[in-house]
Amino acid sequence: MMTILAKKGIGRARAGRAIKETLDLAASVHLEKLRRDMARGRIDVGKRAAEGLCRRLDSFVGEVDRLPPSSKHLLNKSVERPLACGFFDTSTFFSVLDAMAATLPRLSPKVRADAAYAVLFARDADREPSAGLGWVREEGSMGPVSRDTCTLLWEELDAETRRKCEMTIEGKLPKDISLFRILADTLRIPAHSFMRGAPPSLYRDYARSVDRIWDKLGISKGRRRYDPDPTKSQLSAFAKFANEALAAVGIESHVSDRQIRQALGQRKKQRHQ
Repeated sequence: MMTILAKKGIGRARAGRAIKETLDLAASVHLEKLRRDMARGRIDVGKRAAEGLCRRLDSFVGEVDRLPPSSKHLLNKSVERPLACGFFDTSTFFSVLDAMAATLPRLSPKVRADAAYAVLFARDADREPSAGLGWVREEGSMGPVSRDTCTLLWEELDAETRRKCEMTIEGKLPKDISLFRILADTLRIPAHSFMRGAPPSLYRDYARSVDRIWDKLGISKGRRRYDPDPTKSQLSAFAKFANEALAAVGIESHVSDRQIRQALGQRKKQRHQ
């Protein structure tokens, strides 16, 4: 990088400052890329959790529909207290699940009640049991229950999806087990709308920032020189400088010709305004 600026006639002190600014920009790009990847990963995990929880709730609603009216009445009575608080959040939902876990083993017919119980609380085959996170049942009922099903699926929802569910349900809080149907319907609508478009390109913004550094140095920026022989095509000094800074902070990607054209074009537009 120092060699590139030296060839452009930039003194060592000014070149050192410009290089430091460029490396700081490249490091910011690296951190922002990691942040975006982590955010997207959380959204993907939340999306899978929402789909899994929605399937469980749909199945539970189907199993409850097969219960006799007397059993449904007992289920409705069991959730009255946790839903009487007037708001809905994680603690409320977990309290409702606790009420289901305590009531379902006492219902009849036992086959139907066991099926509804298993839908909510049976551990997924691909999940490891969570030590210390179970309800202990009396021997001979249905055994300990691992709380790594609906509870963990709820906790794996991304914050935006969970908040949307809470606000939707709290707007018209049910007082019975219809809560499960409403929650499933809410989870069916993604909280994240990807119609908003992709975020601005990190490398395009980076190229524009490096362009401003070179503009302060008074250096004219060229573009790639193409040749029919691809081995003779040469990157411009600007592209080499920008890409060397990215490589220095561990980024393998390069600023594309299109992003450089956009950066240089944006600067020209600003000068004419």
